[in-house]
Amino acid sequence: MPDTPVPAVATTGPARASRLAWIIMSIAALAYFMAVVHRTSFGIAGIEASDRFGIEATALSVLAMVQIAVYASMQLPAGALIDRLGSRTVLVAGSLIMAAGQVLLAFAPGLGWAVVARVLIGAGDAPIFIAGNHIAARYFPPRQVPIIVQGLGLIGQLGQIASAIPVAYLLHEQGWSTT
Repeated sequence: MPDTPVPAVATTGPARASRLAWIIMSIAALAYFMAVVHRTSFGIAGIEASDRFGIEATALSVLAMVQIAVYASMQLPAGALIDRLGSRTVLVAGSLIMAAGQVLLAFAPGLGWAVVARVLIGAGDAPIFIAGNHIAARYFPPRQVPIIVQGLGLIGQLGQIASAIPVAYLLHEQGWSTT
């Protein structure tokens, strides 16, 4: 039986990451950090949201769940958008949509606008981690990609820590809209 050649491993990234790759990945990591802050800060602000919108626990849970539902339902469309428009474009667009949602939530006069704001936050948040993974795969050597992706995940989870104490402090010191 003749030896069959072993197929080469397909690689998508370069042999070595450039300085620009590290800058782009740092921006993606910052965006993911902020996405997790946006995603989890509402848990810290639940009592204030209840007071602000004059709602009880059931309506408050709608605000939390609508963001998660939109985030989850947007995963496949987010991946398709990244394939079509590129990870950097979608990363910036997602960040801007999230920011618009937070600004709307800060000044929402009632529950209806707060729900719209949470929809925007979920839609903007959806492509951030996927775009970061895409950037890692495209701009970094294949042997580094798993480490970069794990680092991205860890940086994002620091957003949960950042959303706890600083957000609680700002809520009590500066109020809802400023926070």
